[in-house]
Amino acid sequence: MPRKKTTAEGQAKPLIACPVCRSKIAPDGAALFEKSAHMEYLENTYELLPKLEEKFKELSALLENTQRRLAEQDETVDRLVLELKNEREEKKNVGKKEARGNAGSAGASEDEW
Repeated sequence: MPRKKTTAEGQAKPLIACPVCRSKIAPDGAALFEKSAHMEYLENTYELLPKLEEKFKELSALLENTQRRLAEQDETVDRLVLELKNEREEKKNVGKKEARGNAGSAGASEDEW
């Protein structure tokens, strides 16, 4: 009976799993020994890639428009809040000025003098 070779030349090369497709391949990548289910999935979904890229572009444009509109609406809300605060301050100041003006004249108006 012939002896098996025990040198590095005679030993079978170990298979490695491809990090991308998870198939069993030769260490040098020259041969595919076992096709993985993930590889079949990648092959089946490869046709969808152009459609998905187009949809992504559409959704990206929609997102940009929405973000721009939201920024405009935020500016509008900030402006309206500032105007409302200013109106409230003016009303408070007007009430205080009238009270001060009447107290100094002891209730008499300028027309009565």
